[in-house]
Amino acid sequence: MYEFDVSTLKTVGAPFKGHTDVITGLALSLVCVLLASSSSDDTIKLWSFESRQLLASFDVKSPRNLVLSPYSYQLAYTTWHETKIYICNIPANILASI
Repeated sequence: MYEFDVSTLKTVGAPFKGHTDVITGLALSLVCVLLASSSSDDTIKLWSFESRQLLASFDVKSPRNLVLSPYSYQLAYTTWHETKIYICNIPANILASI
């Protein structure tokens, strides 16, 4: 994943490296410190937005959409093959590292 400057369409900073297939969803925290991404590689990943460091990776079958709670304490996601909404607490050690 790459971040782009909208005025120049040039990449900004280092890429986010970790997914091995199409990215299906992104969610950026309210204060732009935590980024969550879902992918067809059957993972949801949590990133430090500023450093681009991968903080955690979770195996999730066919993740589709995701959203972070206003203060990033929780992550909600859906999958392509189920009608459920999953809500997970972000681990305290992840929050402490950003």
